[in-house]
Amino acid sequence: MARPCSGDDDHEMIGPIAIGVKCSNSTTPITQSKEAEMASAILKNKDYDLISVIYHASQGCETARQYAADAEKEKDKEAAGFFNKALELNEQLVQTGKELLKQRL
Repeated sequence: MARPCSGDDDHEMIGPIAIGVKCSNSTTPITQSKEAEMASAILKNKDYDLISVIYHASQGCETARQYAADAEKEKDKEAAGFFNKALELNEQLVQTGKELLKQRL
C-alpha cells in the first residue's frame, strides 16, 4: 500500500498516486516501466486508463487555451473558434472521466 507523503515531498502526481516519491531522507529512483508496474498493481488497468485520459485531456485543455489566445492575438477568428471548440471537448472529457473515476475508486 502506498503511503501518503507530506506537501514537502518531491513527487509526481498521477491522479491520487504519487510516483517517484521522496519521503523522509531517502529517495528511490523509479524507472518508467517500474512506474507502470506499480500503478497497475495499485489500480485496475481501466482505472489507470481513465487517469491517463483525464491527464492528457487536461493537457489538451491547456494547449488549446494557449493556441486560442494566440489565434485571437492574430485576429484569426476561425482558428480561435476551432481551438475553443477543442478546449470545450477536452473539458468535457476531463469532467466525464473524473465522474467515472470517482464511481470506481
